[in-house]
Amino acid sequence: MRTIYIVCGKACSGKGHFYETNFDTVEFTQIVVSDIVRDLIGKVDRSSLQATSDLDIDIIDKLAEYISLFPDTGVVIDGIRQLSILEGLEYIFPDDTFIYCWLEIPTEIRKARFIARGDSKDKGITL
Repeated sequence: MRTIYIVCGKACSGKGHFYETNFDTVEFTQIVVSDIVRDLIGKVDRSSLQATSDLDIDIIDKLAEYISLFPDTGVVIDGIRQLSILEGLEYIFPDDTFIYCWLEIPTEIRKARFIARGDSKDKGITL
């Protein structure tokens, strides 16, 4: 039985930092949902990534493929935004333990992080 952590939060809430500071990278593998979506739609800017609710089955399939590659380690999934994806993973992996984490960060801090990172992929995004 594997442990699958689902780490969610709004943009710039620190999901990647949460993984880096709370999980041993030997025992846990990080899977970033926005990377999967980017690969599926072939776009890199975050405004395009936000309009992907119709891709939930494709995202579930790709996540299941990646999770299956790590039968002996825990998995941390960063950035699921749809309940259907969570339900799909629970259905596919009924014997695994799912732990859900929501990161709630004040808007002012998220805005400061957003501005500071100055990422070209953020074109068209507002917090």
